[in-house]
Amino acid sequence: MDMAFGYWQVPMAEDSIEKTGFVTKKGIYEFLVMPFGLTSAPSTFQAMMNSILGEYIGKFCLVFIDDVLIFGGDSLMEHGALVEKVLIKCKDAGRKLKKKKCSWGQSSVSYLGHEVTADGLKPSDHNVNKIVNFDTPKNVGEIRSYLGLCSYYRAFCPNFANVAAPLQKLVKKNVAFVWGDEQETSFRRFQEMLTSPPLLAYPDRRKYQVLSVDASKSGLGAVLSQVTDLNSLANEQVISYASRSLRGAEINYAITHLEALAVVWGVQHYRHFLLGRKFVLITDHSALRYVFQPAKSTPKLSRWAACLMEYDYILRYRPGSANPADALSRLPVVNREQGGQSEVEDETPETN
Repeated sequence: MDMAFGYWQVPMAEDSIEKTGFVTKKGIYEFLVMPFGLTSAPSTFQAMMNSILGEYIGKFCLVFIDDVLIFGGDSLMEHGALVEKVLIKCKDAGRKLKKKKCSWGQSSVSYLGHEVTADGLKPSDHNVNKIVNFDTPKNVGEIRSYLGLCSYYRAFCPNFANVAAPLQKLVKKNVAFVWGDEQETSFRRFQEMLTSPPLLAYPDRRKYQVLSVDASKSGLGAVLSQVTDLNSLANEQVISYASRSLRGAEINYAITHLEALAVVWGVQHYRHFLLGRKFVLITDHSALRYVFQPAKSTPKLSRWAACLMEYDYILRYRPGSANPADALSRLPVVNREQGGQSEVEDETPETN
């Protein structure tokens, strides 16, 4: 659903009308409704829509500015009932829709650069074509544009940080722009990954979430998935992939500290999914089952253990060959930042 001239459906405050004045040959005109182009217009309109549809958002409705997505229902009749609820709310609030831009009863829709289907989520063909047809970058600005496009879909790209490293190397200060084989391989690799991306499942509150993490001397990796059976963990459905390269002093960490770092980073990265829910935390480093215990921890591990205390998780061991996060951490990383502390350490309060 799309609002008709959305901003114009928001009246201006009386004392703000004069601030919208503009001069023409026929005199000075002022907006009585919110014009396009105001800095605060997007947030104001979003707040209004959140107020109107707030009780439905996240249950069977999503709102981004003036685009409304309604989902759910086991049948077309049930779905229609949900649509009717949203329409009634919009009508009661005096909001109008643009009929030509509304689609009803669709099995899949394009929304915010993604194809939303009954089976899962994938990048939109339109944006994938932009990446596939992107000309080989000739300067830093073009590399940033390309990485920006790819980064929007990093949840679909296992090993994103490692694959992007050769390109990111060229955008750093005081680095000569030399396009080599490593950059060409990275450039083409993103096109290959996004041409046939994995289908990501929608988070389901009725299922248990599983966070698999791994670390190596190349980087950190994490995979968030969900299962119906907490004991067998069979038929995992991937929700998202994440990875990053090591930073500063992290390069010198012992393997146990690296694996612990992967745990804390992975949990913090997916905090919005995991906080307040029981989940399974999987590692391929068996020592982690014991190192977070106070009697056996170093000060660093004790601080990281404190970060995990607010989460309700079950720690399980899975061999590396069976851990989906293993590969995400092991591709060679060309570029590593030197100096500085790790991201996790910076966010972790010191304890005496």
